[in-house]
Amino acid sequence: MKTRDELIDDLLTLAFAEDVGDGDATTLSTIPATEMGRQQLIVKQEGILAGVEIARKVFEKFDPVMWPLWSKAVCVPCYRPSV
Repeated sequence: MKTRDELIDDLLTLAFAEDVGDGDATTLSTIPATEMGRQQLIVKQEGILAGVEIARKVFEKFDPVMWPLWSKAVCVPCYRPSV
């Protein structure tokens, strides 16, 4: 019987195989392969950021260089910014 981590790893492999495949046609036709982007999560109220553990597993599996950068940005409590 597989462990929980092995099952999660299998799920991530299947999800990426189905999602990525030969690549997304729109993305491939509109965004250069060398393009890099940034994103920002803006919250409207205090809350709990869920899914960080799975996100860590995704980054570890598919882009381990990116995880330390991403984790520093989001592994803090979410507070609504003062306006």
